[in-house]
Amino acid sequence: MPGQQWNNEIVEHLNSSRVILLLISPDFLASDYVKTYTDVACMEAANEAARRAVNSLLDRAGSTARRASLWPLMEPDFFKPLIDYDRLRFRLGLPHASGSP
Repeated sequence: MPGQQWNNEIVEHLNSSRVILLLISPDFLASDYVKTYTDVACMEAANEAARRAVNSLLDRAGSTARRASLWPLMEPDFFKPLIDYDRLRFRLGLPHASGSP
């Protein structure tokens, strides 16, 4: 419905879904919704990555400075076999695999 506030409903469904099929139209990409909420989400993701990087640098330098607060990283369970495979390759000194195991 025009003028209806539906962002909370979208976020609720995205957060509770196991699989998402996203069909995007040119009109949607040009909408105020995408310009506002997508930009904020992208900026926050970049900020979180920067906080993690700075914390790593502080750890490596042995600094006693307070670390940046981080959000818990939520990784879907279906990625676990791929993450384990990647870690094994790293431990064996093998390059990153571009294909599946």
